[in-house]
Amino acid sequence: MVNAKSKRKLLTLVFLYFGLICFFFVTDPYKLPVSLLFVTFVWLFLCLFLTFLYLINHLAKKTLLSSRLKRYEFALMAAALPVLLLLLKSVDQLTIKDGLLLLSVYLLTVFYVSKLNINKDV
Repeated sequence: MVNAKSKRKLLTLVFLYFGLICFFFVTDPYKLPVSLLFVTFVWLFLCLFLTFLYLINHLAKKTLLSSRLKRYEFALMAAALPVLLLLLKSVDQLTIKDGLLLLSVYLLTVFYVSKLNINKDV
């Protein structure tokens, strides 16, 4: 059974994705000011971040991600990669070389964060 907190999180995700899809259908990217184009990427990042965070928190009992900060970091990195790739593609700067470079930096960052020991006394 899904509790009230989980229902609220799912409803928030549905609302964010529905709003993003409506925004995509209603607007023309060629007629938008640059600030609204930037808002689109931030909105997409927020949707992906909350989705990954919800999934990681839901699966946290079955994994080694016991630290709350580490779960936030993994959700942040998982949401950042597709948004960065889409951002590069939107300005016609995404090549195979750039994609592989971004993916390798991403994998190194994931490896580093997974090995990082997070203490509260820092």
